[in-house]
Amino acid sequence: MLLKPDNPCASCVLYGDGLGYVPASGGGDNYNGVMILGEAAGETEAAEGIGWCGKAGHYLFTQLQRIGIERDGFRIANVLACQPKMRGFKPNALAGTPFEASAIATCSPLLDADIEAHKASCMQKGLHPVVLALGVIAFRRVMGLQRNDPMLGDDYH
Repeated sequence: MLLKPDNPCASCVLYGDGLGYVPASGGGDNYNGVMILGEAAGETEAAEGIGWCGKAGHYLFTQLQRIGIERDGFRIANVLACQPKMRGFKPNALAGTPFEASAIATCSPLLDADIEAHKASCMQKGLHPVVLALGVIAFRRVMGLQRNDPMLGDDYH
């Protein structure tokens, strides 16, 4: 398990309870510079310090591998760089919790830096940077939308 950095993590509501630290990984060099962005680390990811290595990641990349797309070609990141876990809430709970907005806001500098580094790396290599947001939390964060934004109505799903 990787230790969380003090900056910005020490000011996060999840600092004591949230588990592990999972920094962004991969170069995104193949597949036109795609960064896959998820919600947060799960139990396996927090323990390993590697994003998307648990059940969901295994399923996703197994399916992509079936058509010849390899994990190594992507930049992989999460909105939260740790596993959200707080006393009184089930592990991995983020959506709809009272700490959702605060945790996302505290972790934003890490994600913003990762996205900027991804964009710069892609531009250097002549690739078009793409952020593929998987899930509503990741989509809202990238688009800067609030929970009740009309764009997230029935048409989004």
